[in-house]
Amino acid sequence: MGIRLVDGNETSGLVEVLRNCEWRSICDDYWTDEDAMVACGKLGFLPYAAGSYRRGIFRDGEEVQYWLDDVQCTGNEVSLFDCPHKDTHNCGRRERAGVHCLDTDDVAIQLVENTTLYSGIIELRIRGEWRSVCHDKWTDKDAQVACRSMGLPFTYAKKGINGKFEPGEEVTYWLSQVNCQGDEESLLA
Repeated sequence: MGIRLVDGNETSGLVEVLRNCEWRSICDDYWTDEDAMVACGKLGFLPYAAGSYRRGIFRDGEEVQYWLDDVQCTGNEVSLFDCPHKDTHNCGRRERAGVHCLDTDDVAIQLVENTTLYSGIIELRIRGEWRSVCHDKWTDKDAQVACRSMGLPFTYAKKGINGKFEPGEEVTYWLSQVNCQGDEESLLA
C-alpha cells in the first residue's frame, strides 16, 4: 500500500492511499489520532506524535474519490488497510481525513527530579508539551535507549525505581509499556 500527503507540506496534509494503481482519499468518519498514528508511522514519521484533523480542504469543482471509510485503528497496525474499515463510503468532498506528523526534530527528552547526574524521571516533549513515560513493563533495554537518546552513557543503564509524586498530583504520560530491543535511537522508534 502506498501512502502520501497532499495539499499540505512535508509533515502534514490530507492522506491519500494507493490501491490498484490509483490514489484516493480517506473519509474522515471516525478518523482519530490512532488512525493518524498508523498513517504517520507508514509515512516514516514518529507514530506516537501524530495528530488528526477532519474536514480536509478541497478545491471548488474537485471530485473526491475515497478508498476507505469508517477507519478505526488502535494505533498498533502497520497499514491503514489493516484497521477495521469500510471499502464503500457515504462521504462528500468535504470529508477528507488529514494528519499532522512529527519528525524527530519535534521531540525532546530530559531527566527531571535528578538525584544524580544520570538518574531521574524521564519526560518527553511532543508538540510542545512535556509528559512522563509510564514505568509499566519498563526494562533495562528501555533505559539503555532513553540514555542513548539523551547522549548519556548507557553501558550500565538500569531501570530505576518509580517516580515520586505528591498525593493527588495528576501525572500525564506520552508513552506506556515501552518495549525496546535496546538498539533503537529513540523511545519512539
